[in-house]
Amino acid sequence: MKNKFVCGICLCLWIIQGAAQAQIRQYYHKDPQSLLEDQSTIILDHVYKTLDRYPPDTLYTNERKLALFSLDGILHDTRMDTSMTLKNYFKYVLDRVIDSLQSNKTATGIRIFKVYNHGFIIQSESVTIAIDLVGSSRHWYIDDSQIQKLIDLSDVLFVTHRHGDHADAAVADMFAKQEKKVIVPTGLWEEKSSNYIHLRDSSATITKDIVLGNSKQLKIKVFPGHQDNVPNNIYAITTPENLTVMHTGDQANKNDRSWIRELRNEVETDVLLLHCWMPNLEEAINSINPRLIITGHENELQHSIDHREPYWLTFNKMKSITTPYVIMAWGEYYHYKQIY
Repeated sequence: MKNKFVCGICLCLWIIQGAAQAQIRQYYHKDPQSLLEDQSTIILDHVYKTLDRYPPDTLYTNERKLALFSLDGILHDTRMDTSMTLKNYFKYVLDRVIDSLQSNKTATGIRIFKVYNHGFIIQSESVTIAIDLVGSSRHWYIDDSQIQKLIDLSDVLFVTHRHGDHADAAVADMFAKQEKKVIVPTGLWEEKSSNYIHLRDSSATITKDIVLGNSKQLKIKVFPGHQDNVPNNIYAITTPENLTVMHTGDQANKNDRSWIRELRNEVETDVLLLHCWMPNLEEAINSINPRLIITGHENELQHSIDHREPYWLTFNKMKSITTPYVIMAWGEYYHYKQIY
């Protein structure tokens, strides 16, 4: 078996605030917040121009690393958390995903979009899968009209656990109103419509086939993980094209380590969507044995700055990992192909 990893070519030119950079002010004396916002606008513009020139890959240029590290600096500055620059940034990020999903549907393999935090969209030739997609109910800087467009383009939503940076009841209802399946742990959003499928066994793996509205079928395995004491479903999702993606949610419980060590015997994982702060990281990766890793959960803006996991720290943690891995900014995608 031979694997080939192919970079996605990102689309769109970016002007965050709609005005030409020539209109940026020349003086900011006694107006430090405006200086920070305009400075961040210019840096973000150059960051994404650099990321487009050096798109996601399993090999890293210094230019790409420096662009991601520049994002760390902006997203760890709490003075920017309520800024229009941040809101404009998210509009750009989500527009990138929407435009690419609409215009460049893959004919081979899967494309994996990093939307925000540990939220991803997986697109194959036949299905589009959303995982832990969130909207404005907790994240004021996200525009729900854009989330609606992502839902229109998706076939199903998976939610790993109840925490608000992963589970958004309003987003789930938007899926259900379109008669699209919402896969959630048992105990979350009970007594909703029949479009909600509750899956959880406290001690065993659940294996289930899910038929989507387009008559395509997903094969899924649900592993009974936890974040501390909160039930956290680890999903292994196999597309009709027989490619399997595993999403860890926020798995973090030492009592689960014994069965996690056996996961490579339970499922053959093509792509592991791994939260970057997972405890016992190297052991978990070796236990799952994926062909490719894509990290998530960097720079979660609802966290304090000491837990807004920066990209530079993810790179440092991954130094000892021999499995190919990709570290992406929000709005980027990676095209994974498997050649037998």
